[in-house]
Amino acid sequence: MKLTKTLVAIIAVAGALSLTPAVNAQTNAPGGAPRAGGGGRRSVDEQVNMLSERLKLTDAQKPKVKAILEEQQKKAQELRADTGLSQDEMRTKRQALREDTNKKMKEVLTPDQYKQWEESQQRGRRAGGGAGGAGGGTNN
Repeated sequence: MKLTKTLVAIIAVAGALSLTPAVNAQTNAPGGAPRAGGGGRRSVDEQVNMLSERLKLTDAQKPKVKAILEEQQKKAQELRADTGLSQDEMRTKRQALREDTNKKMKEVLTPDQYKQWEESQQRGRRAGGGAGGAGGGTNN
């Protein structure tokens, strides 16, 4: 009887510990710090800061990039809230949103910056970011 209780306790602890990495992967940013905005997505400010470092944005570019990302985030949230769309419709609308965001970014960034932006978008999608962003953020 005592052995059974011990075995049940060990199994319960092992089960709880096995869930810990999955929970952390969904709720924490790299390095263990929770991300602002929840859902494992980067906030617009975090994205702008990251892009500013990666692309060497000028002070004039930063507010323009921020406005583009805020608009993109708002549209992406509206799209996720539209539960009446089929998967194909959702995919088509996400693609159109990505293309619109890329078009606007191309107008703000230098050719070299835009090339880096495109590469980061492709890396994010290949890495499973899906929603894109520079490295898997809220961008589509």
